This record gives sequence, C-alpha cells and structure tokens, in this order.
Amino acid sequence: PTATLAAPGSGLARSIYLTSAEDVMLGNLRATTLISVQSTFGSIRDDGDDSTYIRARDISLIASDNIGSATEKFCCSKA
Repeated sequence: PTATLAAPGSGLARSIYLTSAEDVMLGNLRATTLISVQSTFGSIRDDGDDSTYIRARDISLIASDNIGSATEKFCCSKA
C-alpha cells in the first residue's frame, strides 16, 4: 500500500505525524516544523532511492526494531 501526504493548497504541511503498528517505508517527507514517525511493532525503512529526503526543523523517528537497513544508514536533514 502507498499513501501520499499533502497540505491543503499544495503548500508545505506544518507537521506530519505517522504511527504504524507495522513496518514503515519512508519516501520524501517535508514539513516546516515537525516530522514524527513511529513504528510500534516494526522498523522504519528507507525506500532505497538515494534522492529521497526527510526535511523539517525537528525530526523524530522511533521504532521497536530497526531504523534504516542492515547495510545503509538512514539520513535526515534539519531545515
């Protein structure tokens, strides 16, 4: 399954909150203030695309298992 998050009027969201009981695969996410992603019983995974970014002033990634993958580090940038 795929989900697209967007702010009204196609502007930037102020905050993005995502909580899942399973693994989460992240693509591009951008918000002005906060991005918070939590996987309560799984991992947070990169989508494997080197051009993917997560950008916000504050970023919170919480997973009960892994963040990233066994071979790649997960990178984030603060806006």
